[in-house]
Amino acid sequence: MSNENFFKHDDKAYAENLNDAILIANAFNYQVPVNIPGMYNNNHYPNDNNIHKVGVADVTIIPSGSLSIGDTSITNNSNAPQVLRLRVYPNFNNFYSWMDLSWTGDDGITIDICDAGTTTSLLPSGELTTPDGNNLSGVASLRGLKEYDLLITIPANCSLNSLSLVFVNKWNSSNRVSASISQANVDGLTTRLNSIDESISSIDFGFDENTKEIYFEIER
Repeated sequence: MSNENFFKHDDKAYAENLNDAILIANAFNYQVPVNIPGMYNNNHYPNDNNIHKVGVADVTIIPSGSLSIGDTSITNNSNAPQVLRLRVYPNFNNFYSWMDLSWTGDDGITIDICDAGTTTSLLPSGELTTPDGNNLSGVASLRGLKEYDLLITIPANCSLNSLSLVFVNKWNSSNRVSASISQANVDGLTTRLNSIDESISSIDFGFDENTKEIYFEIER
């Protein structure tokens, strides 16, 4: 391959080079997880209202005064329900839609999804009350690349531990690019892998707490 196909740090970011990346991303289906606080600062919640990178998303916590933000949980210490506003921006060009939202914490937590700065629900059936498996892929109002606010209602003396968001790319675009991976240079690979597999009796790997080392052992 010619060197002219590549560019270096002081070359212009030509539109053609940037479009290549978009075309590749558009050719495949992928799900984008955003785990809060799991992807931020060693699993700790941020203790300010600045914008933070959590995986691919920009996330901002806008708490009320009655909520205590700890390292791994957000707690309502008052005697009445309190609302945490969590602003989320799915920060990638090929974003198509929200796919799923789930959470862990005490019973009674509910979550609504609104446009940023509003309280009007984007969910056709209103707020989410089930902490697991909330399929959002069919909600047309959650398909715009923009900021969204999660309005998280935490009951009195209860805590929210974690949130799990899943986004999907433009998998159903009518102008979808097609792609394939050539197998022309891997002739015989399947046969070779099968022979290796047949010669292995066991594989053991893990972390040794005593030596603080990762081990990997293969027996034939």
